[in-house]
Amino acid sequence: ERARQEFEFVDGLKHWDATMLQERKGRPCLVFDRIGPAVDQVVNDARQSPPEPRISPVGEGADKETAEVLQGLVRNIDNDSNARVVWATGYEHAVKCGRGWVRVLTVWEEDDSFKQKIVLRRVANPFSVYPDPSADEFDYSDMRRCLVTEDLDESVYKDTYPDSKVASLFDFQSIGDQIRKD
Repeated sequence: ERARQEFEFVDGLKHWDATMLQERKGRPCLVFDRIGPAVDQVVNDARQSPPEPRISPVGEGADKETAEVLQGLVRNIDNDSNARVVWATGYEHAVKCGRGWVRVLTVWEEDDSFKQKIVLRRVANPFSVYPDPSADEFDYSDMRRCLVTEDLDESVYKDTYPDSKVASLFDFQSIGDQIRKD
């Protein structure tokens, strides 16, 4: 809930709570966006130099040639995934509300093949991710499972999942669901 309020404070410029607005009814309630430019500066600095994973040959049996091959694979994953946008979105959410996410997935290269490739995907709604509640590490590096929800239009949902009951979807709503109000 606090993260949602932070998002509304930065993006929605909701600097006045409901009781204060009610008390000031009929009087001006000015809002000056003084934190937005600072957030933009931090996020734009990260966009200028996005994170680039480096593979270093450390440990037993590690060699420079293998590290270079793996570094090439990482660079290929970044190129296939439009990684600049993925990292920038996750970083922007982390700056604005304290939590940003990046998905690492495997997808089929073609519809009729069994070849898969690793891709990075952005998470447009940071509130749609439900990490493992039993994770102890602050960065969730020890989580064993994670749920990622998605808002679908009812007609798209019925086309994709014809045997499912749409009414049961409303049992699984939380703070960040339906963040896009259409």
